[in-house]
Amino acid sequence: PDRGVAAGLPEGTVMSAEEGAQAQAATERRLLGHVVGFGHIPAAAAGLKPDMFLATEHVTAWEILLALAEDGTAITPDAIVHLARQRQELPRLPGGSNWPMEVAKEACLPQAVPPLVEIIQAQAATRTLDRAAATCQARIEYGAPLVEVLEDLETATTQARSIGAGGWPAATSSSAPA
Repeated sequence: PDRGVAAGLPEGTVMSAEEGAQAQAATERRLLGHVVGFGHIPAAAAGLKPDMFLATEHVTAWEILLALAEDGTAITPDAIVHLARQRQELPRLPGGSNWPMEVAKEACLPQAVPPLVEIIQAQAATRTLDRAAATCQARIEYGAPLVEVLEDLETATTQARSIGAGGWPAATSSSAPA
């Protein structure tokens, strides 16, 4: 089971994997709503990469929002729909051309952005570690040298720390992960 922190529940609250995914999707949607509602990507969220989002439609939406911001195009519902149509990605947004207006209704206030970004980063870091652990386990089962597997796991841990930003503890002097 997943912890319920992403849903704003007290630390230690246990959620099922499905409840955790729904809570994460709601967190992502609130951040996307803020960007659409306020028309800009906040500095706190500027470093988020599309693959940090759990929900596939949110990956697509973030790619579109980043593309608009990079081009200097104002982030408006019309601009979002226009670019999504151009890229033939409109069907990937739930609600299609109504998506920007629907998600903007869930916009969070500016002070809520940093905690939402931290939650998205922490979840992305956790998924990175989970994938690395599964890969390392499989490599051990197939007889890969343990030293190589531990190096790969250490690399994945470093990547997860950088994704998780401020929410992850600093690396210890130990060379092998616990």
